[in-house]
Amino acid sequence: RMLAASGYVRLQSGPFRAIFDVAEIGPSYLPGHGHADVLSLEVSLDGRRLVTNGGTSSYANDAVRDDERSTSAHATVEIDGYSSSEVWASFRVGRRAHPFDVSAAAEDDVVSAAASHDGYRWLPGKPVHRRRVTVSPTALSVCDSVTGAGNHCVVARFPLHPSVTSISRE
Repeated sequence: RMLAASGYVRLQSGPFRAIFDVAEIGPSYLPGHGHADVLSLEVSLDGRRLVTNGGTSSYANDAVRDDERSTSAHATVEIDGYSSSEVWASFRVGRRAHPFDVSAAAEDDVVSAAASHDGYRWLPGKPVHRRRVTVSPTALSVCDSVTGAGNHCVVARFPLHPSVTSISRE
């Protein structure tokens, strides 16, 4: 289900539910509450939170808030140790990632969504991150690709909800 006004896609099939963030960092006139979380997702399995994105614990102008708003604190891809959008100070945003080529599809009980963003276009080789999320009754799949020239360090993170100690279905 494409929730276009909010910039999120809700994907559900069987025991899996995913919320996929394909939104801009925030309103262009008020991005200060935004996070560098474009193409991140949250996942629930059997109604229990599995993969989550943290919020912020403070409005202080400090390293903790900067870290909590960074790409590395979210379930998405980071390139060369940089955030996809430049978040700094307590409520500042510089360069911003812009999602594009957003699509969603459903066939029988398999649903999917995909999008790209240009948040790393300022790096050498102008890398572009693309993510496809597919949910079926038996699996959830996340496929990331990075295109562009040059060699880059690409890291995908999937922060687990604090209550997750093991994953098993009985």
